[in-house]
Amino acid sequence: KDNFLCAFTAPELMATFDTDYDDTTEEERKMFTIWKRDNRNPRSEPPLLGPVDLSKTDGRNEVSNFFTQACGEYVDLVCSSASRHTHQFGNTSSGVKARGDTRTVHIVNAATVREFSEKIGMKLRPSRFKPNIVVDGLEPWKEFDFVGKTLEVQGGLKMDVIKQTVRCDGIGIDPLDDASEMCRLDIPKLLMKHYPEHGPYFGVYAVISETGTVNVGDSIKLVSNDD
Repeated sequence: KDNFLCAFTAPELMATFDTDYDDTTEEERKMFTIWKRDNRNPRSEPPLLGPVDLSKTDGRNEVSNFFTQACGEYVDLVCSSASRHTHQFGNTSSGVKARGDTRTVHIVNAATVREFSEKIGMKLRPSRFKPNIVVDGLEPWKEFDFVGKTLEVQGGLKMDVIKQTVRCDGIGIDPLDDASEMCRLDIPKLLMKHYPEHGPYFGVYAVISETGTVNVGDSIKLVSNDD
């Protein structure tokens, strides 16, 4: 990741942007938009860039030029036309090992966030940990017991939980913090200090085994892998 512009290499810079990616449009277009992040009035101003189509060379070049100017170093937007996603960007190849595909869902337990916040004496949001789904109503760290098991969401979607999530400096900044209160934390170090039994892990990865819908407030249940 050292060679990429990302939340790991430039967390303060990347936290200033709010982005949207939409590949549900017609003609297989992949539309990408960038706004200046404003947590109090999100997306109230015109976008800094886009929407541009990442499926087109011109669109990818526009994004490359935008981030080159933003960071002061040359940035090249790389992509793949392969039908399978096998390039893993991150600390884990869990998706590839489990299903031959990098696409995973990241689940974070709100109760674990609250307990961790109390341990370090600073209020943290689940958003710091980059979740796709936030669950609540569990005991802290209970999500680790789900590894190797299947979860079913109220809307019918099923997920196989495959691995605990190892953390890195990419979550040192919470982009939802106001600029005046933003501070960089060494989350892996704090996890190792307060939870040596767990190590630098927070959250779990899952892969979709049956499609369905997910809505705020949906219940999630543990189902037998024999179902």
